Amino acid sequence: NLRDARAAAAMFEAVNTLPMPVIARIHGAALGGGAGLAAVADVAVADESATFGFTEVKLGLIPAIIAPYVLAKIGQSAARELFLTGRRFSASHAREIGLVHEVVAAGQLDRTVERYLDEIRANGREAMAAAKALLRAIAQDPDIQPSRVDLLSPVERKTLLTDWNDTAVAHSRGVALH
Repeated sequence: NLRDARAAAAMFEAVNTLPMPVIARIHGAALGGGAGLAAVADVAVADESATFGFTEVKLGLIPAIIAPYVLAKIGQSAARELFLTGRRFSASHAREIGLVHEVVAAGQLDRTVERYLDEIRANGREAMAAAKALLRAIAQDPDIQPSRVDLLSPVERKTLLTDWNDTAVAHSRGVALH
């Protein structure tokens, strides 16, 4: 199972470092890793009937793989309560703690995701990728000067557009970002 855990950790890190925005469209139950995906997403939109939970402790496990992303998204206080109880919670609570950005009626979920996609499509790809890199850099070193031009390594700069063009597909609906 160590191999599966390493693969899951690599997947979460890959999602976290994608140069394009990641939108989570949440309908139904997002438990354990599903709630972790909401945490690692740049934008998370949930159906009002969605439920969430960091339920690993109910199985005798710890949420080690998703913990860094959850802590970054909801903070230590909320994470402590939810990691230690393993309780399920509503979409409205997920919104209150910052795990999701919008909670909408089921019939509005696709329309709301489309609205975010329209906003993203209107943006500069390089600017969004650089903004994500900047946010990661500041999270790793809060004293970093945001005006620094060298936030991206030469390799990151060189591969940024190639990576973007190779993977710029909104997987949730198969919509290419232009």
